[in-house]
Amino acid sequence: VYPDIYEKQLAKYDDYPSRKKLPLRRIPKLGCLWNDVIQCAPVHPHLIYDEITKRGLKLPPQVMFYAIPVEKIAHLPVVVYRSKMKTNALEEIPEDLITPFDPDTYEALTAVPPDALAWYDSLVEKGRVFGHFVGIPHVLIQGTIDVSDVETIVWSESP
Repeated sequence: VYPDIYEKQLAKYDDYPSRKKLPLRRIPKLGCLWNDVIQCAPVHPHLIYDEITKRGLKLPPQVMFYAIPVEKIAHLPVVVYRSKMKTNALEEIPEDLITPFDPDTYEALTAVPPDALAWYDSLVEKGRVFGHFVGIPHVLIQGTIDVSDVETIVWSESP
């Protein structure tokens, strides 16, 4: 629908050869590809921004996110991908890392998970920032979400 935005977002996977294949990974239990879903995180973006920047790494401060209420996705096909810190984008996503999303029991995380913190520490050694959501569960949504009336969040701003 928006080829310019699509190309810009796809380009972020060009930084490493195996990451180029990530958008084409099949998502078990949804039967679609990585680039066919809306990817959400169950943690407030400011917590991610804060953890990365307090390690001395630079991030653009004005990145915007939507705070999507569970009610907006409860009727859609949704799974949770419990991503590992070390994954190979050339391999299939293991089915045991994908669980159905249950809107009745869902709870947002109140802190960045330890695997993500370890990943951020490794970025300090690499001297660059990429994969902001490595080690954080991904809520993968297959479908369209109306965001016309949802809160927007700038990740550098504390809630």
